[in-house]
Amino acid sequence: MNPFRVYSTATAYEEGNPFLQPSFGNNIELGYAYKSMLAFTAFVQKVDHFATRVSRIDTANNSFSFGQANAGNERQCGLATTLSVHPWPWWENTTQLFGTYSHFSSSYYQSDFSSGRLSFSMETENTFTLDAAKTLLASLGFRYTARQQSDFDVQSAYYNLNAGFRVLLLRKKMTVSVYAEDILRTDIRTMQNGYNGTYQWGYFDNRRLRFSLGWKFGNRDLRERR
Repeated sequence: MNPFRVYSTATAYEEGNPFLQPSFGNNIELGYAYKSMLAFTAFVQKVDHFATRVSRIDTANNSFSFGQANAGNERQCGLATTLSVHPWPWWENTTQLFGTYSHFSSSYYQSDFSSGRLSFSMETENTFTLDAAKTLLASLGFRYTARQQSDFDVQSAYYNLNAGFRVLLLRKKMTVSVYAEDILRTDIRTMQNGYNGTYQWGYFDNRRLRFSLGWKFGNRDLRERR
């Protein structure tokens, strides 16, 4: 809502809208879970007066700007599935699959705009126990999102690979870990506006390499009073 301009180049800027109004959404979900191993969720959602980022092209001054507006209405429906399994005693896996259909309609640009698209995404997280004492653990995760409708824009597909390693020392009181995210530098998203054809390429370098050291305080030999 901040109305002041923030320039990214001499002819491109972004500004907020102090007159932005609330969006109102209604959502219906139906879920089913089986033995904490398998879960399904189906949903239908509608959002009116959808508040989103809009683009403006000033051909007279050769400038390009972004703002915020209650630009249209969004409708979504989809199905989500979560599966948690132990293929082997040393391997734990959780996988999520999402299938959605998104439709956006608007008359913000003085003409009717309507566009919808099917999309899907998946995420899997794996934990591996590398020794019998369960003091050496490794993790491997992967996320993928296909092309999808994002109000006026179509967002490109992107994916992310991450991995980590953890060691438990001194009777599991000390934890030493290292974790790497976006190893392949693929979490890059592009957007193409369905109304005016403008193209955006955004990469904020989500790669991270994190080291951490943890210590658990307390007496592990105490027994619970019954």
